[in-house]
Amino acid sequence: MKKNMKKSVATMMVLGMTLTGATGVFAGTQLEKISAYLNHGISFNVDGAAYSPTDGNGNKLAPITYNNSTYLPVRALADALHVPVSYDGKKGQVIVGQATSNPSTLTNVTYSAAQKDAILVLSPFSRQEKKDIC
Repeated sequence: MKKNMKKSVATMMVLGMTLTGATGVFAGTQLEKISAYLNHGISFNVDGAAYSPTDGNGNKLAPITYNNSTYLPVRALADALHVPVSYDGKKGQVIVGQATSNPSTLTNVTYSAAQKDAILVLSPFSRQEKKDIC
């Protein structure tokens, strides 16, 4: 009985290490090594006041300059602007602001006859255009 238990535990450990190792390999395939510079010469000004971005531990952060583009620390900048920021690991997506389930979904609106009349009375359309609309 003890031998079977040890084998089961060992098998589960090997399976767990294999799965977590595969995840690391997948994440690694999405990364590309680059040569960039921390640009300490760029200062921040948020709403008219000097701002020094820091990480969650209070360590000072610097923008990164790469191929003539400057990349800012998203979380620090979002915090300075009082905008929520989160990360969706499944989609590999940084979300700045409120996440929406489907931002392109439109809602159908239906108006009663009285509402349509009120809208048309206030509209700049000619009488013929109003008849064509109704």
